[in-house]
Amino acid sequence: MFYRNSSIRIADVTDGTSNTLFVGERSSNLAYATWVGSVTGGQVPPKIPDPFSFGPEGAPILILGHTGDSSDVPPHTPNSPVNHVDDFWSYHIQGVNFLMVDGSVRNISDNVNPQIWWALGTRPAGKCLAIPIEVIGL
Repeated sequence: MFYRNSSIRIADVTDGTSNTLFVGERSSNLAYATWVGSVTGGQVPPKIPDPFSFGPEGAPILILGHTGDSSDVPPHTPNSPVNHVDDFWSYHIQGVNFLMVDGSVRNISDNVNPQIWWALGTRPAGKCLAIPIEVIGL
């Protein structure tokens, strides 16, 4: 939904506004970053020391994150020990807070099923789903 020159409308969120992530937490433990914007051509190096040997990411990760897909093995679910600087992370116990497209705020559990996690990051993929209570950490 957020990217340069985006023209995405609420009507384009066919997976359901309560089932689609809009904004999520990212703490500074993976990289020193801010949400105020990105600079074209900029790079964000992982916080030193980088235990996973990931290289720097491009400037868009200053404001954009992702849930990944089936090619991420192991999956980059919330607070995963294999997360890159563009993944979601918080210091909250058992989860990460997210603003959904419908305006609600949910805590998504660290133990979310990867297929549900990937679906939460899509808007028009026909993956409308009900989020299980255990996923939202209630």
